[in-house]
Amino acid sequence: TDTTDSTTVTPQQDGTYKIPTGHGYSVSVSDDVEGYKAPDAATGTAAGTSATVTMTYEEAAGFVDLGLPSGKKWAIGNLVKDSQGNYAIGAETDWGTYVSWGNIIGHNEGEGYNFDQTTYDSTPGKQVAANIPSNDAAHDIALATLGSPWHIPTKEDYQELYDNTDSEWVADYNGTGVAGRKFMKKSDHSVYVFFPASGRYNGTALNFRGTNGYYWSSSFNSATNAYNLNFNSSSVNPQNNNNRRNGLTVRPVQHLPN
Repeated sequence: TDTTDSTTVTPQQDGTYKIPTGHGYSVSVSDDVEGYKAPDAATGTAAGTSATVTMTYEEAAGFVDLGLPSGKKWAIGNLVKDSQGNYAIGAETDWGTYVSWGNIIGHNEGEGYNFDQTTYDSTPGKQVAANIPSNDAAHDIALATLGSPWHIPTKEDYQELYDNTDSEWVADYNGTGVAGRKFMKKSDHSVYVFFPASGRYNGTALNFRGTNGYYWSSSFNSATNAYNLNFNSSSVNPQNNNNRRNGLTVRPVQHLPN
């Protein structure tokens, strides 16, 4: 846009956009490349015979590339919900919001939500009798709240994470008092994702925080159970089994275009 004349500049036959010397310009870029962050808008004043503006898309923030065989990238933090009901990827040490399997509404500590069977029987998740597809925004809380390409991991995603990283228990992550487990890139341990030991809800009781991590997958096991990542200070089970009504945390994963 030629800001001096407040007009939209049209491309020339060779595809360039010409702005008269001395005129101000503004360049805006739409965020229409899935999984990538649009560059910041550029402004300036055309000088000489031409002005060249180069804008580069960057991969969307909020994830870590561990060099996994599938190319999938893990969020740096858990899915969190604020007091207005807005969702985002939290900081590394945020416990996260808790959700029963197959549902897209999370519940934070202190809300008083009851993760019991009676409550679960009235939720959309109760009706699911198969794996949750990565395009199912009605039952995938990561996709529903963050949008594509984020989704809940499958049990195979957790297995890949476990098989292709080095893992260690951290009792006090960076002096924050938060315990959990680091999954580190095998060739470079400075590249890692940290999973807090967020515990799990059973009914209205939050259990095992600080000693165990429980993270939902999208993988179905039975009418009552689904798969999840489970870990503590001595072991990791990438395909653990948990009651679907329980409140577990979610660590989103994405698969960006090559």
